[in-house]
Amino acid sequence: MDCSGRITLVRASVILRDTVRDLLARNKKILLNLGDVNYIDSSGIGELVSAYTTVRIKAANSSC
Repeated sequence: MDCSGRITLVRASVILRDTVRDLLARNKKILLNLGDVNYIDSSGIGELVSAYTTVRIKAANSSC
């Protein structure tokens, strides 16, 4: 998933969360490319951590 611009509280973090959840629901592997992201606020960092945690939990539950 290529990300660009800003990952902030206002809108981008919601798009990131929804896209990650959609990809997980379709059992897709996720690779985030943040090379073109020029700014991440604390909410954006929190969303990245949340996405990582969600993916790890799904992976752990899938291997059982």
